[in-house]
Amino acid sequence: MPTPCSIFSIEQRLSNSVEWNRARVKFLARFLIALFAVKTVCLTQIATAFPGTAKTDSHYKRLQRFLRGFDMDAGSLAHLIISLVGVEPPWVLALDRTNWKLGRAELNLLVLAIVHEGVAFPLFWIGLGRAGNSDSAQRILLMEQFLAEFGKGKVAFVCADREFASKPWIAWLLGQGIGFRLRLKSDTLIANGRGEMVCAGSRRRERVGCFETAASIRSVVFLNQGSAWGNGCGSGEHGFGTATF
Repeated sequence: MPTPCSIFSIEQRLSNSVEWNRARVKFLARFLIALFAVKTVCLTQIATAFPGTAKTDSHYKRLQRFLRGFDMDAGSLAHLIISLVGVEPPWVLALDRTNWKLGRAELNLLVLAIVHEGVAFPLFWIGLGRAGNSDSAQRILLMEQFLAEFGKGKVAFVCADREFASKPWIAWLLGQGIGFRLRLKSDTLIANGRGEMVCAGSRRRERVGCFETAASIRSVVFLNQGSAWGNGCGSGEHGFGTATF
């Protein structure tokens, strides 16, 4: 059972992050506590765990009214999430997709999240409107939303899976001076210390290599068992980038 101190602590954190009246802040604090307790988004279940002396049916109706009138822009929500997570910058960001079906509707979201203690907390997301992978423009759009709110100085690096290792996306990260760690397909060719082209999957311990694919980016160098350091796609200035495979 939550204590008055724990509820007040959440209220204080929320008050510092959103410009809402006190009544709405107090309600959201209790909403979050009930949500964490039941571990489901089902409102009938949340209502049973809602702090307070009111009847469950009353809590349920209040939840409905709150969600019906809920309006918060993406930037404010991202600030709130980071405040609740309580991690200091620079932050590790993760880019990934989540895909499922609701009846016949294809729900395919591209999500940019902040990573803390092995858990990814979504900050920005967009619906792709179809099945399958995202494109570079959609990935850049999410990052630009993040940069508009927080700036690139608060990014430690961006990590992502194999499907996100595209030339325009990596080139954009290098151009922005944003670090990244990407998994590579095992058949991606890299140059070993002797300049020989080998598959990345067979050279996990190779200390130095060069990234080559059909859509290659020039002079991206892999160091220290999979870390990469790029030169900004031929600009002559050192960019940042790491990749794991």
